[in-house]
Amino acid sequence: MSATDESGAEGASASLVPEFVVDGLSGVSQVCFVKNSGSALLFLVAILLGLPRAALVLSIFGCLSSTGVAACLGLDRDARKEGMLGYNGVLVGCSFAVFIENFLLSLLLTIFCAGISAVVFVGISRILKPQLTLAFNLVSLVTICCVHVWIEQHGGSHPQGHGKGVFTWRSDFSMLAGMNLPLATLNGVAQMFFVTSVYSGVLITLGIYLASPFSALASLIGSCVGALWGVGCGGRASEIQDGLFGYNAALIALWISLRYRSQSYRLVILLASCGASAATAVYVGLRVVVTMSGGYFPAALTVPLVSVALCFVAIEELSAMAKSLQSRECTDTNLEP
Repeated sequence: MSATDESGAEGASASLVPEFVVDGLSGVSQVCFVKNSGSALLFLVAILLGLPRAALVLSIFGCLSSTGVAACLGLDRDARKEGMLGYNGVLVGCSFAVFIENFLLSLLLTIFCAGISAVVFVGISRILKPQLTLAFNLVSLVTICCVHVWIEQHGGSHPQGHGKGVFTWRSDFSMLAGMNLPLATLNGVAQMFFVTSVYSGVLITLGIYLASPFSALASLIGSCVGALWGVGCGGRASEIQDGLFGYNAALIALWISLRYRSQSYRLVILLASCGASAATAVYVGLRVVVTMSGGYFPAALTVPLVSVALCFVAIEELSAMAKSLQSRECTDTNLEP
């Protein structure tokens, strides 16, 4: 190898590390549907401040695994640079920190499953766009269910999920007097990364603000709507306060604010509020399923987000088809003698 070749190889290896780091940060920020390295750093600090503490370590390993597998297998380079192949790995790590108690087991599963999530994402993207966090939900739910079955077969006890006895099905808005709704709203934002901390919620909101100030406001509105619906369903005050009813609502409101940003602010806020309400309704339904599953279906994760977002996309497609048919009919009418 010549001196020129050696220097070129060294330059390539030196530039590879920063590029990989940037791709990883893009993956972290894409959890909130934005690409911004500054936002990603704030998100990582937010995870550090939240509970459980293992979430930061597992989220980093998840991001490294999914981004690394995508790079090694040569999966859609443009998508990897946008962070689209990394964010599912981040969520895999965060969710395993919550639902798998053994840290070593959760770490090993994060490294393996986060890499799998990148492959699943590419496969799904060939038939469905946008897919949001569908790959994460598929990989995490299957893995956590298998872990719970394995633990039970070996004489252990698995977590019973968060759904047991959650609802009284009676609206009791008087509980708002003893509840700090702003804190519940911020915790709902923090739960986007499956952590609980008001400080995490503040930092995540600031991270979103760096990319889109209006989207930060939409996220807070969505989380607040989710908390209010939790009260309306008679949910536990402690779980509403921890943001469990708010995070899917916050995510769908954030997604809507970015997807329809060309529309008027009033319309987007209306759509975000409707989306947040629908996501919370799906979440409530899934929590009933969690209860009936005896813990094998551990949580709703972000299934409500995906469900409602795909409904919005379906409505868009149907509306476009209707306009196309109407335009074609008008054209045919004008061509008639």
